[in-house]
Amino acid sequence: MFKQEGAIGILEYITIPQGIKVLNDIIKHVNLSHVQAKIFPGSKYMIIMQGEHGSIEYAMEIGMEQEGLVDIGWLGKIHDQLVPVFNEEQSPKHVAENVLVFQQLSHAKAYEECNMLLHGFDLSVVKFKHNEALEGSSIVILSGSVAATRAAKERIKSAEIITNIEPWILEEIAR
Repeated sequence: MFKQEGAIGILEYITIPQGIKVLNDIIKHVNLSHVQAKIFPGSKYMIIMQGEHGSIEYAMEIGMEQEGLVDIGWLGKIHDQLVPVFNEEQSPKHVAENVLVFQQLSHAKAYEECNMLLHGFDLSVVKFKHNEALEGSSIVILSGSVAATRAAKERIKSAEIITNIEPWILEEIAR
């Protein structure tokens, strides 16, 4: 399981075989505390690894030397609200009035941006979603005060702020 201690590195590859090859190379050479691999529509392969900062740096170097790399993500200090997201635990029912919603084609960047916003603003994770229906994209929904969501939108220009969101909309998204 992922924990708050240590760093997280994320590597995304354009094909599943390339991702598996890289993961095998990393596992043979780097001591990691936790590793998770995911396959996404469009044959994208994502590796999420956790360990000491030096180990993650070394693993990222190995991964970045390989062909087919689509994107990378680095979380040096993991926000406590992201730990359940990485562990794919069910999010607690969340009453939210004001939300910030953004979509990212790169899962690695979605994790990175979400972590940055949680550290920088008084926000809570409502939903972090990436599945087949999203065709390789990630959707992140964060809640907070109007002021916090507006400030966060300054960092993610493509995000949308929705005030007084209807609760049933969030329930539909959570499915």
